[in-house]
Amino acid sequence: MKQHRNFLVTSNALYNIHKNTINRKIRIRDIAGLTKSADTKNHEFIVHVEDDYDYTFPNTDAILRDEFFENLKAAYFMARNKNLPVFKINVPMKTYCTSKSDIKKGLQKMPPHGFIMESEEHYDPNSQNGAATSSFGKNAISTNDTNNPTYVKKG
Repeated sequence: MKQHRNFLVTSNALYNIHKNTINRKIRIRDIAGLTKSADTKNHEFIVHVEDDYDYTFPNTDAILRDEFFENLKAAYFMARNKNLPVFKINVPMKTYCTSKSDIKKGLQKMPPHGFIMESEEHYDPNSQNGAATSSFGKNAISTNDTNNPTYVKKG
């Protein structure tokens, strides 16, 4: 039986959990961006980590990937008050994935700035009274005592 890995996003970190053990903890503040494929049949993605090796997620479900992105983008915005860069590429994912051996060589791979998807930037750090607004026009992060993100989808 194949074991599945679980990922948990909190306001402080992204956790990779396997067999009830935390394999890796990545602080939200250390995440440099997300990369997904332009191929609509490829749902895997990369979490880029500043000054460390990246994490490739061999995902097969677009809906789960998109939900994961929304949660990670909200946590990132709450931690850094700016949008998490999301890149879209049409080359093999490994082209822009920093490996452990790359780090040892002092290399860091990231897609060029021109590959950032502005449509993924849902939060406005310059909105009135400190609330972030989503691209859908509703408050995405509350300014009340709970400070929990909410998502509004079109349709």
